[in-house]
Amino acid sequence: MGLLAQLHRDAEAPTGHDCPAWRTWDEVYDGRHGVLQVGLERTACFGECPVYTAVIHATGLVEYQGDWHVDRLGEHRGRVSLYDFRCLAQFIQDTDFREMETSYDFSDCVVSDCASAYVMVTTEGRRKVVSNYGNAGPPALWAIAELIDSVLRDVTWEGSADAEPGAGSDGGT
Repeated sequence: MGLLAQLHRDAEAPTGHDCPAWRTWDEVYDGRHGVLQVGLERTACFGECPVYTAVIHATGLVEYQGDWHVDRLGEHRGRVSLYDFRCLAQFIQDTDFREMETSYDFSDCVVSDCASAYVMVTTEGRRKVVSNYGNAGPPALWAIAELIDSVLRDVTWEGSADAEPGAGSDGGT
């Protein structure tokens, strides 16, 4: 048993009935999050920043365009698990993405060599895109982009030698 598992085992832990913040089985698998698409575009910097665009649909379809400093160049299509999309969509809903500003940049200086991450969320009748230059936005926006990259690592790409999800991919790269 590892150190953290041992520390957890030694601590008092509530049961599910004592902790109303715990989700039920039905809540974990609830597909009523309302998110239809989630997208991430990463832009160039003066270094070797990966440049790509990916859109993940609620159906599990992934549309990807790799442009620069990525393992997968060009246009590709693939699929992700519906469970992963649902978890991502629920996290986005829980972070109040809709309330975020549409653009984040540094307020106290001019920096010209950072990459931007554009995060898009589409719901019924509404699409919102938020720009995060150099990770100047809130940590929740950074976390959403990182979660999208995490989901992209498990794409099963169409027409490739990648028979197993995630084989040969490095994030969206």
